[in-house]
Amino acid sequence: MTLRPLLALTIILLGAGCGDDDPTGITAGERMTVQEQVAIGSALEKAARALDSTHRPADELLADWIRIGGGLVSRQGQQGAVAVRVQAEGGGSTTLDMRAIALRVDQGPARIHLVLVWDGLDVVQLRAQHVLVVLFTGDAEEGELPSAGGTAEGRWIDFTTGAPFPEPYVATLAEARVSQSEFGGGCPGIPDAEDFTCTIGRYAIVADVAVERSTQRLHIDWDAVVLPAFRIVGSVFDP
Repeated sequence: MTLRPLLALTIILLGAGCGDDDPTGITAGERMTVQEQVAIGSALEKAARALDSTHRPADELLADWIRIGGGLVSRQGQQGAVAVRVQAEGGGSTTLDMRAIALRVDQGPARIHLVLVWDGLDVVQLRAQHVLVVLFTGDAEEGELPSAGGTAEGRWIDFTTGAPFPEPYVATLAEARVSQSEFGGGCPGIPDAEDFTCTIGRYAIVADVAVERSTQRLHIDWDAVVLPAFRIVGSVFDP
């Protein structure tokens, strides 16, 4: 499978929409600066390449989802602030001031939810300090994620070590609850098609994620927060 051209184009045109008027339609969070909007796509692409470098199919799929989220947020220019608690096993808890967006894809009866979180965005070096990607599949539009019979995958990528492609932490547990969804207004730069629509909106999300890398284990969670979100009806991948 490949990314469908409508979304792949947004990655190529990362900064093309920067400086546009404030977004129309339903949204949430805060407006990114022009510098942040230019930098976020490249910063998230580094996270995607870190996952690609493992050559594991699950990581490569999540890398493509990061690219989809990065393309959308770079066009939209909205981000939500999240106070994320990170606790190493046996250690104290640290609260990180992070930014996030959410994505819901309605693909036939399937509901796919993506949560993309980052902090320490460096607009000069075009990188973030940490990136968390969590992907839920199931049939729930709202409520507990993953829903009955659904799945969850997540990765925590820590760039503070200085490695260009750090080995990601893999989620051993990922749970969330989504509510208060509301969407209206087209996604900037992404035209609707007969089998594909994209609208902007907001979601209330609370999450609890456990990740590990070798013998290192982290617990990551945050309280309910309303995030800017995107809703896509149709597939984001070509066959």
